[in-house]
Amino acid sequence: MVSYFTAPQEMIIVNNKNGEIIIYNPLNNTVIQQQNFMMSTETSQLYFFLENKRNDLGLSGMGYTLKVTRFEDGLKITNWSPPMELAAQVSSVELVHEKGNPIYMGYHDRKGKIIKKIFFYNYTRVSEYITFPNAITQIDFKTPKDSVITKTTYSEFHLNQQVNDEKLNYSVPSTAKVITK
Repeated sequence: MVSYFTAPQEMIIVNNKNGEIIIYNPLNNTVIQQQNFMMSTETSQLYFFLENKRNDLGLSGMGYTLKVTRFEDGLKITNWSPPMELAAQVSSVELVHEKGNPIYMGYHDRKGKIIKKIFFYNYTRVSEYITFPNAITQIDFKTPKDSVITKTTYSEFHLNQQVNDEKLNYSVPSTAKVITK
């Protein structure tokens, strides 16, 4: 998958299902290369929306188990238990849908405190079968007094035949300086 970002800085991200990821900054001509299963195209929010897996946003595929489903004020609210390997960090995940679209996802730690909130909004239809949020806001609560807020907005969706082959087959210039992290 190739993603082009224009703000806050221009960036091209190329990743695959094996978690191999390349992040290229054209302005600085630098590249970060990593391999991490969590960076797999098949575990990303983009993938879950594009594969029309909005019902659970991939939670079941990652080993989460549905505990409870309830309905309130037109919203479908589901609670999920983590797999054993994540139970030390996460006690539950709440996923809220409105009219079939996820609008909120919240992660709770072992003490029940919220550690991450994700809001999905401004949905648009990108194909006959796929709707996608034009905006996602994620809040990561690092400490009781500090959090990191990330807002991502998407535009100009190009799928399948709409994609320019030159962009799809993008390769980082050989002159790019590799940054290790």
